[in-house]
Amino acid sequence: MVQDKTEFKKNQDEIQYLAYYDLLTNMPNRRLMMDRLEQTLNSSRRSRSYAAVFFLDLDHFKNLNDTQGHAAGDLLLQEVAKRLKKVVREKDTVSRFGGDEFALILQDFGESKTQAIDSCRLVSAKIFNAMKVPFVLYDNEHNTSVSMGVCLFVGKDLTCNEILRRADIAMYQAKQAGRNGMEFFDEKLQPKLEYRAALAIDMQSATIGNELIPYYQAQVNQNNEVIGAELLLRWLHPRLGMISPAEFIPIAEESNLINSISYFVLQLACAQLRAWQEEESTKEMRLSINISARHFGQTDFVDQIASTLQEYNCPPELLRLELTESLMLKSPDDIAEKMYLLKETGVTLSLDDFGTGYSSLSVLRRFPLDELKIDRSFVQNMLNNKDDAIIIETIIVMANKLGLEVIAEGIETEEQKNFLHKSGCQNQQGFLFSRPSPIEEFEEHLKTLQRSPSVEV
Repeated sequence: MVQDKTEFKKNQDEIQYLAYYDLLTNMPNRRLMMDRLEQTLNSSRRSRSYAAVFFLDLDHFKNLNDTQGHAAGDLLLQEVAKRLKKVVREKDTVSRFGGDEFALILQDFGESKTQAIDSCRLVSAKIFNAMKVPFVLYDNEHNTSVSMGVCLFVGKDLTCNEILRRADIAMYQAKQAGRNGMEFFDEKLQPKLEYRAALAIDMQSATIGNELIPYYQAQVNQNNEVIGAELLLRWLHPRLGMISPAEFIPIAEESNLINSISYFVLQLACAQLRAWQEEESTKEMRLSINISARHFGQTDFVDQIASTLQEYNCPPELLRLELTESLMLKSPDDIAEKMYLLKETGVTLSLDDFGTGYSSLSVLRRFPLDELKIDRSFVQNMLNNKDDAIIIETIIVMANKLGLEVIAEGIETEEQKNFLHKSGCQNQQGFLFSRPSPIEEFEEHLKTLQRSPSVEV
């Protein structure tokens, strides 16, 4: 009997490929990468030569998927894979670890730790340079960056899983440092990252347990009248007490929790605006809320805003959505279209942290904004820094000519208030007028604020 094994061999090869390679990028997958890491670790033990694992994560990759679709995201991953292959040696391994994460295994750095560190820095510089060139995704240019963590090892008693864990910890430290950077693993980082990981787990049940509490901070006009407030979320942790948004919001943004939290805030704001309609003294007050890039990127975001306004029957013109400039710079045509649809619902739009981005003037020209919010970093230094004062005065003049409202945040002294008034800033917000407080305290202080807004409460 004669049997043709050609088809059988072809099927076997395909099964082997599927088991060890990533179909999207044609790179080694996690399984093959772990096998090669084990070989590298054993070789390092024998030769006493340093090796390293680079753990890479694409910055803001979720935003691309949300705004341009998964096809654009897949194309970006393929292009990143090609560039990574070009910057390493033939004997090194570049693998797609999963999602938008890549792992690189680099070996034979020699017995000198200093030399090995220098070699890692050289590789990282090549990677950063490769990522600087814009990616072309379906005829559209897209800029991206990577955060990298590096674990340097020379055999010893480390396991493959421990090496990867250390590289992962270092990568998250690079993200915490502002992204688009590289960090080596440092054992001192571990307690802090374990604390963040614990907070991320606790946040899963925070909204259910009513631990996320809305606080309100007054906004006043040039006549010292309270015109509205900003809703600021606080986390009252059952064991750790009050946790600052500066701590928990970045954690929420790194997970899928930020969408549910943002929707929770939207519901709170609409419910509060509805309640204020029942009193003559508060029925004209507006309420500002911060919108996360991920929440804004949801395909049903505009419908969600419209339906929530209708559900709570609150005046849409009193709800102000604060958007960051960085959000607007990604797929500006799509963002502009969505903003015009939002305007049709009746809400107003504010550009938060104005002056801290890179394309502020183009943002003003392109998008249907109602307000600019001057960042507190300028306000804090404007009396002692001539440049900051000039920037603030320029923003105010420019906004007035464009027919936009201006509000400055972070006002803490009478001198700051007076300077802004003289410069033509209509509205202000800060500790000088009121600290963020729960709704009961906020409403209790409303009359006090209107009588003497310069008294800290």
